[in-house]
Amino acid sequence: SDRLQRRRDLHAARVLEAAEEDKDEEVKKEEEGPLKKEEPDFDDVRGPVAELQLPMEDEEADMEALRRERARELALEKRRLEEDVLKEEAEDDDEEEDDDDDDSEESDSDAGQGTLLRPIFVSKTQRETVKEREAQQREDEAAREREKLRQKERKAESKSILVDTIRAEDEAIAAGLDVDDRSDIELIDDDDEKNEAEEYELWKIRELKRIKREREERLERQKELEFIEKRRMMTDAEREADNKRLDSKTNKKEDAKQFNFLQKYYHRGGFFQDKARTGEEPLYNRDYHEPLEEEKFDKQLLPKAMQLRRGQFGKKGQVKHSHLTDVDTTDKSAAWAQNSKPVQRYQEKMAGVK
Repeated sequence: SDRLQRRRDLHAARVLEAAEEDKDEEVKKEEEGPLKKEEPDFDDVRGPVAELQLPMEDEEADMEALRRERARELALEKRRLEEDVLKEEAEDDDEEEDDDDDDSEESDSDAGQGTLLRPIFVSKTQRETVKEREAQQREDEAAREREKLRQKERKAESKSILVDTIRAEDEAIAAGLDVDDRSDIELIDDDDEKNEAEEYELWKIRELKRIKREREERLERQKELEFIEKRRMMTDAEREADNKRLDSKTNKKEDAKQFNFLQKYYHRGGFFQDKARTGEEPLYNRDYHEPLEEEKFDKQLLPKAMQLRRGQFGKKGQVKHSHLTDVDTTDKSAAWAQNSKPVQRYQEKMAGVK
């Protein structure tokens, strides 16, 4: 890999650098120290011996070659050692990566894949699912048939109950047992066959009352039209005299009664007031301005917090403004509030005052 090659280049450079340093040190030592040569021992030599003298340049060249060879061997040895170390580290890293990959593959295979079973062909007639589905369909069909039979039986039972009920009612009517039937109290009595003579007489009375009521309404409408035509033919003076005559005949409107403090007002209503005019119904002739039993005492004697309308005391949402008269700030003693002649003359000069 690239990382291994980079490490190899780096270690090779370091080994070469160490070899160069060793070479320089050896050269320095040779230059500093004299060359020591071993002198031969001529004590036991009996005769003259010829000496082989090598030149100095050849000896230096051989020594240089030996040093270079030794430095090369040292560099190669160091490089071999470094490569062995790098190979061991690389193998350890590869083994770790392989272990991780194997673990992940094993976990994936364990999680995603199980033991695959050999597929076995089963014919359609021998399959359990088909049999179960057919059995379920047969059960559903039988349940539907039973439900249909139950509905038919219920219909027949309901019809028989209805027939028995109608027969019992007819028998009760024939026997006259339903005279006091309370379920027909609010219905109109349309049974005219029990006592035809009496029912006929009652009908004649109702018919005569209807004819009389229609004739009176027709006469009243005719009188009203004649009165309107007569008023149209009058002059202004005659119309004013006629108005005075009509006002004198009608009863004066009763003076409005003074309400008590915090007395509740009740409206008499706007419907069926014709009965109040004719006096047909005395309920509409009552005085609705009369105070109730709870309002007959003077509420001004109560504390300020209790001076409220009926049903409002003790409830939430109450404010300090209980009624309008409590916050009336009109000054009745002021000069412009007095009903005097100067004030009256001043008011007559105002715009829009007649």
